[in-house]
Amino acid sequence: MRDVIDRFDEIGLACLDPRWAGGRPRLLSDDDEDFVIQTATTRPTTLGQPFTVPESR
Repeated sequence: MRDVIDRFDEIGLACLDPRWAGGRPRLLSDDDEDFVIQTATTRPTTLGQPFTVPESR
């Protein structure tokens, strides 16, 4: 506990920011993400599709 107090004395409230590092690497590039967002927000007829949900029957 003392190390937390010492760290707070050194840098103040910034010591409470966890600064996450690590975790699984991104699978999508920024360009891929932009493409997915643009496709998802575009009307199906603009993409040459006459429907919004595929027919299952």
